[in-house]
Amino acid sequence: ETQRQLKVTEERNAELAIINSVQQGLARQLDFQDIIDLVGEKVRNIFQADTVNVAMYDVDRDWSLNVYYVDRGERVHWPDGPSPRPSLGINVLDSRKPLLIGTKEEGQKLGSLLMPIKGEIEDKNESYLGVPILSSDKPIGMIAVQSYQQNAYGQNDLRLLETLANSMSVALVNARLFAETQHLLKETEERNAELAVINSVQAALAAELDMQGIYDAVGDKIYEIFDAQAVLIASVDLEKKINIPHYIRENGERLYPSPFPISQFGYFLLEHPEPLRVDTLEQFANLGTSTIKGTGDNAKSGLFVMLTIGGVVKWGISLQNFDREYAFSDDDLRLLTTLGNSMSVALENARLFDETQRLLKETEQHAQELTNLNSISDAMAQALDVDTLAQVVGEKIQAIFNADVVTIRLLDAQTRLLHQVYYYDLGPMELDQPFPLGKGISTQVLETKQFIVFNTDAESRTLGAVSGSLPTAQGAMKDTESGVLVPIVVGENAIGVISIQSYQEHAFDTSSVHLLQTLSSNLGIALENARLFDETSRLLKESQARTAELATINAVSSALVADPELDAIIQIVGDQMRQIFEADVVYIALLDQESNTINFPY
Repeated sequence: ETQRQLKVTEERNAELAIINSVQQGLARQLDFQDIIDLVGEKVRNIFQADTVNVAMYDVDRDWSLNVYYVDRGERVHWPDGPSPRPSLGINVLDSRKPLLIGTKEEGQKLGSLLMPIKGEIEDKNESYLGVPILSSDKPIGMIAVQSYQQNAYGQNDLRLLETLANSMSVALVNARLFAETQHLLKETEERNAELAVINSVQAALAAELDMQGIYDAVGDKIYEIFDAQAVLIASVDLEKKINIPHYIRENGERLYPSPFPISQFGYFLLEHPEPLRVDTLEQFANLGTSTIKGTGDNAKSGLFVMLTIGGVVKWGISLQNFDREYAFSDDDLRLLTTLGNSMSVALENARLFDETQRLLKETEQHAQELTNLNSISDAMAQALDVDTLAQVVGEKIQAIFNADVVTIRLLDAQTRLLHQVYYYDLGPMELDQPFPLGKGISTQVLETKQFIVFNTDAESRTLGAVSGSLPTAQGAMKDTESGVLVPIVVGENAIGVISIQSYQEHAFDTSSVHLLQTLSSNLGIALENARLFDETSRLLKESQARTAELATINAVSSALVADPELDAIIQIVGDQMRQIFEADVVYIALLDQESNTINFPY
């Protein structure tokens, strides 16, 4: 029994060492394929598997992507495609449960497919162990190990592979969030660069009060920004069927031609006023033009933007490059369109200035949201227990939203009690005692897994908020006037509620709701990571305790074997008990049944 327990303990310690090793590796990886390769190689080495396969799964298309496939040490490219049915892998994905098979006959009964490598038709794995990779209880992939030996894997292997798959799932979700954050950041930087150009044009426009000054300011800026040898800005007189050029520059020289008739290409642009990019001489020829009015050079590529007021084309902007085809991109066309709109609105009034300010404010708000998300993500990454995590996130939320009241409450699924883990009301507050779910707003959020917003005290009471003022950290009795409550969701379960409130009406807008939802999602992931960390620590502590127990048992057993006399045994056991339990009083009592007396040999 001692040897069996020792072996079990050693196996658990080995499993924990493997899990910790993989998790340490995953903590350093943010690239999707790197995570797959890391876990694949670890699994191959740990299980000494003949074949290891990691496949991602697109549930909407029922499509499998084999991102890692190694057979007898050789990396094999297995083509992506529709998931084959029936197959062992699909069995795992459809059931979302592990599958353990000891022989190929068992596999054939479940619909295993023969997938020969290098023409070895009959050479097929006997043992198969596959587990799903789940995210929010949905299958996103699977990992399988196979052996050419029968019954190569057992329940311990299944448990270990399942734990590694769970760790891999968390890492892949984090990698996806990181990639999305980087994508948003890059997009924001691109928009900021475009806004910088737009703002510089606006600055030039702001200095001009006459029509020609606006044309000159915009034309000079366009010629400076774009890779074009010719720039034309002209207005359209449909009654006279002429174009009136206001700005033409070719190869650095300013030209001043007279009005000219609308060409065949000009009528095409009037009938199709959408922004147009022409990439080749052949495309120009098909459209019926090859030169810009006022120049003699053939254009090899160009951009054309028509500007409308009330659905009627009023102006046109044209850029042309004489040196090369494909000189302009979609980004160039988008930016030129924006600048053209800036000019058209400047000619009518300062409407675009207000629009630019709005776009600038929105961009700054997105940039600030990204900064806040990164700040909270960094803080959450350093917190491994729930209390610390709640404190860090609560303080960050209060600072970001400047909320008067912030609460974070977590649901105990077994007792159905809500535990308050963070409470701020114009200052840090003592945490309330856990309370049962009732009919209030928090219960609605948990049950529906939907956010709730109220903008007045009357709205909050209509939604079921608890009536009656509560003392703030400053001692005053107040009712909050507006607030946002969002659920903390892990998988398919709502595990808590984040609430921000204000003593002012209409304190939070739509962007506040979106940002709080994102923070709630990140907190849910962090709480799940903290739970996994606590579980790992508990198992480690339990293993250490079992090891200590075994050491004590071994010590007593060794002493008993060395001296089998009763008195000596009693003495040894008594001394060990006193030492192990650090007891002030220890005794061993023996019953003499003949005399009906109790003796105390120790």
